[in-house]
Amino acid sequence: MLTAAPALADDYPTPPRQADAWTAPGTTLDAPVVAAATTLFARGLADPRGCEYRAIELDVGEPWQGAATAMKTHGWVLPDGGHAVAWNGLVYQVRSVGDRADVADDVRAMLAADAAARAQAAKDNPGTDYHRFPSADEGYSVAIEAPSELRPVLLLRLGYGELAGKLWKVATDGARVDDPQRVLAADWLWAAYERGITAHMRGDVALAIESWRRLPALAPLIQTKAAGRDFLADIDAVLADERRRAAHPAAVDLKAIGAIPQQRARIAALIGALDQVAARQWGQPGGVALGEDPIIQALIAEGDAAVDPLIAAYETDDRRTRSVQFWRDFARQRDVLTVYEAAYVALSGVLDMSFFEPASTGDNLTARGPAGRRQLGDQLRAYWQQWKGVPKQERAYRMLVDDTTGAERWLAAAAQITEPTNVQRVPSSSIGQYTVTTPPPNGQRPALRGEALRAKTAPTVSELFAKRLPAFAELRQRAAWLEMYATWDPQAARAPLAAMVKAALANGAAGMDESAGAALAELTSVRVSLGDADALADYAAWIATSTPQQAGFDAKAWLQPMMDNPTAPAIERAADKLFGANGTWVPLVSKDASFEVLELLSTDLVRVRAFRDHVIAQLANRAKLGTVRMRRDGIDVQTDGFQQSSGVDDKDPLLPAEGTVRVLRVADQYAASVAERTGAPAFQRYWPEPDRDRAIAAMVAWVKTQ
Repeated sequence: MLTAAPALADDYPTPPRQADAWTAPGTTLDAPVVAAATTLFARGLADPRGCEYRAIELDVGEPWQGAATAMKTHGWVLPDGGHAVAWNGLVYQVRSVGDRADVADDVRAMLAADAAARAQAAKDNPGTDYHRFPSADEGYSVAIEAPSELRPVLLLRLGYGELAGKLWKVATDGARVDDPQRVLAADWLWAAYERGITAHMRGDVALAIESWRRLPALAPLIQTKAAGRDFLADIDAVLADERRRAAHPAAVDLKAIGAIPQQRARIAALIGALDQVAARQWGQPGGVALGEDPIIQALIAEGDAAVDPLIAAYETDDRRTRSVQFWRDFARQRDVLTVYEAAYVALSGVLDMSFFEPASTGDNLTARGPAGRRQLGDQLRAYWQQWKGVPKQERAYRMLVDDTTGAERWLAAAAQITEPTNVQRVPSSSIGQYTVTTPPPNGQRPALRGEALRAKTAPTVSELFAKRLPAFAELRQRAAWLEMYATWDPQAARAPLAAMVKAALANGAAGMDESAGAALAELTSVRVSLGDADALADYAAWIATSTPQQAGFDAKAWLQPMMDNPTAPAIERAADKLFGANGTWVPLVSKDASFEVLELLSTDLVRVRAFRDHVIAQLANRAKLGTVRMRRDGIDVQTDGFQQSSGVDDKDPLLPAEGTVRVLRVADQYAASVAERTGAPAFQRYWPEPDRDRAIAAMVAWVKTQ
């Protein structure tokens, strides 16, 4: 990995009439809105006066990869011809400048498009409030079409008082805004913060500093005691770190670092490079798997020798990485992850032990602040003081032997011992940790990492599995323990495994939470692999009483034994109760069904007869489900049961124009979900109806072959 050192540019130019006197024109806007406009321009909101309104092309970023792409829009070109004021109140460098445009025409088109969208929504969904899908991305903020609250202020500055009032009403949905200054400032400052975030992610230090340099002084405009942790909570720290990068530009060459012969110097160089860690978020809601980054992987490969330097870095290094985590891309929240969080992930990889558990998909160690950092640091030092110099597998065995270790550490130790050697865990501080499995050669059964411990006696590892079992009263932990027990000693684990599953399933699915049900389904698969003849019958009796609401996000896991054994008589009988006429799991789309169950349509569940019959029947269901609305770079799906946004293939010849609204039918949603399965015919919900119908016919024929 090579990161080029950035070149800094001078501050962007100030618009020519930024400091000129201004009197607001006549307008229907409330006095507090006009007063807020006056304040924001005085504080630096870019003034479009004295600039020509033209077609422009500029670079905008996105929060997933930080990538910048060229976008055509309209804006106010400064006299230098190389910069322009965009509709988000920021000054941009422009790629190109085109023909003159008309501000009033653009705003009237914006108002007309909004009115048409509202009328269509009222027609498609009578009695429901109009919903404009939220967006926080930079492209939305500079696009001509987006009716945000900040735009009327720019119009007001230019003398368009009447249009400003009309656009404000649309942007606010006609609702009263109690604190217009805070709302307007939040629009403006978020645009600057987000531009800086994406620039930071891709290493554009100059643009990040330009975007952020005014924000510490402006932050009070949006901060209130009731606001809590707003998006500028860390602005002082991230700006200081960006200025550090500017003062000490660095290039990272992992190949050169790897060639350093002295391990201590090599580790020091890798720790020095942690501010270039640039792992990216994998989904939303989701997290950043920092362990994917090659710098962290190289540190983990150094082994125990890296632990002491990494602990020191964890405790003292306040730099930031180039990795950013967010709850949703359309929410005004971004966390620039710290180097100490990256150091922790490297430590957890070396030690093969987790010390931090995120509370939610939006949680991370950086967000826990100094207190969370100190608490975790104490745990790291205590652990290393106890186990330094002890080989990893011996460490795990001693933990199992020690009666005072506790259930959490026993589970971690057992996981180390029973992990196959062809499985690599990718360490992370986020929810959604995962493993990478390399297929063994010639279908051989991979050895377990703790194989050498089979020589241990008094006690044996099997005896320790049996001894510790009563410590796990909580169902999920007990299930995890028994699954590892069965991996280590299948015959010894078979009886207690069957007894535990039978007892847990006897009460049916009522009261079973998502993850517990997923664990029991997994144990059913283990029982089947051990040749337990009762396993599928026990599972079928239980799953037949379940509902998709109970399974929630883990619906796929609950049904995995059904997918793996599609023709077993007990499974077929249970599937009839779930997916047959009046089945408890169908239809998969409704006001009550969770959107997550739609992923079942792209799984091996289609091999189960009752489920396959249901899918074929619904592919003939032309009843209206909702709408699909085209936006600049994707679609917004609106139904009574769920809302969704997704990208589109901009090279698709059937791609409709922005603003187009399609009626979404039940058959369309089923076909779109089935199309995600490998080998399925292509399908897009935005296609014209005749094209969708032809694709659905092909989909039905394909499903029948499954």
